[in-house]
Amino acid sequence: MWIILATLASMFWGLVYVIDEQIYKHISVPTTLAIHTAITALILTIVVYFSGSYKADFETVMSSQRVVWLLVAGTIALVAAELLIGFSISAKNATLA
Repeated sequence: MWIILATLASMFWGLVYVIDEQIYKHISVPTTLAIHTAITALILTIVVYFSGSYKADFETVMSSQRVVWLLVAGTIALVAAELLIGFSISAKNATLA
């Protein structure tokens, strides 16, 4: 099952690159990512709420400084990766990026 999920993920990432290449012709990388992030936050907030895992996950985060730092580091890495690939796509194209 994991191979199917990984393959689908890579397909969707490729689709994101192609769509974002077209978006970057009209609006900036930071604005695009801010809009993506706002919509993603809304959708994932709903998913987390209905999954029932929010309370236990929040308690885990609040009780573990290591988890907090991992979340911070992961978030910084994610933002850096998104900005770098976005600027790369807008500088050349999605295929080469």
